[in-house]
Amino acid sequence: MLWWYRYKHLGFKLRFTVFPNTCGPGLAIFHTGDFIFIKPSAKIGRNCTLRPGVVIGQKHTGEKPQPVTIGDNVDFGIGVKVFGSLKIGNNVSIGANAVVTHDIPDNAVAGGIPAKIIKIKKQETK
Repeated sequence: MLWWYRYKHLGFKLRFTVFPNTCGPGLAIFHTGDFIFIKPSAKIGRNCTLRPGVVIGQKHTGEKPQPVTIGDNVDFGIGVKVFGSLKIGNNVSIGANAVVTHDIPDNAVAGGIPAKIIKIKKQETK
């Protein structure tokens, strides 16, 4: 129980909450200001980049857990909010202050309120 106290205490002090077993290897958190929250039912792939103000999932404790699946190499801009049960593909970039409420396919750039696909990145062929 002591580890849980230390975990919650550091979360309040540093202003971010990332629950265990939600993020894959290579997670980068650029945290210089606003809070960061990742709900316990989220599954984030490799090499995800989080900037200040990113919220993945709602913080209500009374509702059923809605899974959020985020692929590999996803880059979240400042202040991005992800709400609902959805899937974000691999190699996705999401612009600052976007509110994601629908699925985003692989290799996309999204932004806006609500987030819309701005363009699809071209695949590199070898």
